[in-house]
Amino acid sequence: MTEFFVLSAGLLALLVLLTRRGADRLTARWVPLAFMGYGALLGILLEALPFSAVRGRFSLRTVVAAFAGVFVMRLISRGVVAWAGGYRDEDRGAQRRHARLLHPLMAVGLAISGVLVMHESVVSRHLALEVQNTPRDRATGVVRGAEPIELPAPDADEGVLLLHGFLSSPADFGDLPSALADAGIAVSVPLLPGHGTTPRGLTGHPMEKRLAAALAAFDALAAAHEQVSVVGFSMGGLLAAQVAGVRDVHRLVLVNPFVGETAAPEWSPFDTDDLIEFGAPLIDAVIRSETFMNMNDRTALSRLRAYRTVPLAAVLELREYALRAREDGVYSNLPCPTLLLLSTSDHVTPAADTHHVLEALATREGAPPFEETHYAKSDHVLLLDFDRAAAAERIVEWLAR
Repeated sequence: MTEFFVLSAGLLALLVLLTRRGADRLTARWVPLAFMGYGALLGILLEALPFSAVRGRFSLRTVVAAFAGVFVMRLISRGVVAWAGGYRDEDRGAQRRHARLLHPLMAVGLAISGVLVMHESVVSRHLALEVQNTPRDRATGVVRGAEPIELPAPDADEGVLLLHGFLSSPADFGDLPSALADAGIAVSVPLLPGHGTTPRGLTGHPMEKRLAAALAAFDALAAAHEQVSVVGFSMGGLLAAQVAGVRDVHRLVLVNPFVGETAAPEWSPFDTDDLIEFGAPLIDAVIRSETFMNMNDRTALSRLRAYRTVPLAAVLELREYALRAREDGVYSNLPCPTLLLLSTSDHVTPAADTHHVLEALATREGAPPFEETHYAKSDHVLLLDFDRAAAAERIVEWLAR
């Protein structure tokens, strides 16, 4: 998003220049140069996105884009200078000294619309580069490293279904699938609909379709094994709780499950969920930089397979779905033994909110066993973060009981 902020700042600076009183200053030699410099910057940043994780390469296209920006802004600057020159060539006294090209209200309107257009341009280019530069299987379109994981154990009595998080893939679980397989448990980690291909696919696959896929995967395991447990991470935790409500789940593990509340960054004075509701009708998508990949162990980022362009409509749909599920009691009436793993520094789903939603399970009379474990070194993607080994060991131990 660095490109967006730089270009927006440049646009606002130009609008301030055009709004200030006094026509004479607009005839200065530096004015056309400023316009053309901004045009070159506009072309380069929009074409190459050099500060983005999915950055393009500087090429002949970058040069052409820079020249196109220069020529367009040169044309605009000529119009500005011609307007100012009309006042310079006529003796208009005080009128010339106080004249301005743009009224402040017009400048505000241009600023709002210009920033929105700039954002849409940056996000659209980012999406194109993400799709273009992400290695994928040509036949299926699935991103390499995001494929479903199947570790069969035909003679095993127990199977386990792992459900990954929103925007992400089976890679969320790190070494857990192999650890479960080593313990003699059959493992299935499906790639949920809308994930592992392109971000646009999210909007075509509602949560009901993901739940149907999770149920189908559970039924396939149940047909081959006497007992089937479910492990769900984030969005997958919500789906896992729903599966447990309608299927005979042996044991359940919820890893930082999404309960409908999104944490706000410490520096933000606004509630994240309010911003999503406000922005969804105005903005098609946002860009998720590495800063917001929600892992404290930055060396493990290379193992994560998750979208970096985030359609806001899909985010809003997930939140509304999760809140409806909570109202229906999906987390308050879990019928099977449940293990809850929480990251105390989770910057996506606050651990305190999740604990509050699920704490009733620990005190409910006659309820199945419920245990809760906290991890202090990790962020949201627990099974790829610093506590990944301890969390995986805890899950294997719980499922092996």
